Amino acid sequence: SRGFVGKNLCVFLRERQHEVLEVDRTTSESDFLRCLQEADFVFHLAGINRPSDPREFQQGNVDLTRFIVEILEARNSGVPLVLTSSTQAENDTEYGVSKLAAEGIVRSYSATTGAASYIYRLPNVFGKWCKPNYNSFVATFCFNVHNGLDISVHNPEAPVTLVYIDDVCSAFLDLLDG
Repeated sequence: SRGFVGKNLCVFLRERQHEVLEVDRTTSESDFLRCLQEADFVFHLAGINRPSDPREFQQGNVDLTRFIVEILEARNSGVPLVLTSSTQAENDTEYGVSKLAAEGIVRSYSATTGAASYIYRLPNVFGKWCKPNYNSFVATFCFNVHNGLDISVHNPEAPVTLVYIDDVCSAFLDLLDG
């Protein structure tokens, strides 16, 4: 709930009078379990994209998704689940493979329980609270231009797909409200 997408989504939800059960990296396992037991709708936004150890891709993307799904399956209540994945799930990188595996777990949850599930393969998301040199090249470019730093473009011919964070949050709210 404190990452780039989560922080923005929590603001959107609260502005529309939705109750929000926030979970972040500092949440204890018991509080995390309680939130999963109480939730009527789950937005799984967590993920590892730049770990210091490649094994963190498995832990943060696959194992965490499996944990969430196991708790929701045990509830047997058909709680809808949104997973933010990445367009990188189409690539054969450690990150892409881990995001694709997480997608498979969510698809299996839906097939097994009949619960609605939604997988968003987000492209380059940008907007408020985005961190330069971390989760958006747009933020990095803006930061560099503002600070007189060089900008490097590795492939000027490569197409770029962008999505604004408020549009992502609006789409998520449409699922919740619809």
